[in-house]
Amino acid sequence: MPTQTQNEQEPVRAVARLFALQLLAVVAIATVITVVATLLAGDDRGTLTTTLPGSSESAPATPAESSPPPSPAPSSEQPAPTPPPSSAEPTPSEPTRQRMRVDVLNQSAGAGAAESTAAQLRERGWRIGRVDDFRGTVTTTTVYYPANRRGQARLLAEDLPGSPRLLERFSTLSDSRLSVVLVD
Repeated sequence: MPTQTQNEQEPVRAVARLFALQLLAVVAIATVITVVATLLAGDDRGTLTTTLPGSSESAPATPAESSPPPSPAPSSEQPAPTPPPSSAEPTPSEPTRQRMRVDVLNQSAGAGAAESTAAQLRERGWRIGRVDDFRGTVTTTTVYYPANRRGQARLLAEDLPGSPRLLERFSTLSDSRLSVVLVD
């Protein structure tokens, strides 16, 4: 038969177990939030993408992707901020042209288009991988990127003529390089 001391300790044990379970739940939730935030940050620095209904294209969830918001006009009392020096080294999280190789594939942009595009990209600091023809049904010039490399794909698209779309790569493209499929 339990003693009176054991009966008095039972509610304390129950509260301690409940507290431990709640603490474990908080740690698990914090871990999930950290993992999700890390995945979203990636090379894209937190830009979310959304898939449009009836389409396989991804579009940025923010409306102004290409231009920064306008800054307020400086008043005569406050000095204008000094821009950072242009020779500053990018931080490790910033996408740069030198980090990934680019495959340049010509689907229907005419003879020699892949070679000339590769040469232009090389002049702009990109490391070129495979330069070849592509047999497929891509409808417009597209930059395909591996998971978490959208930021570098955006930089690559800025160095290409026109406005190529950005899509995550599909299974037959490289999982370690950016790929450009040229279409006329």
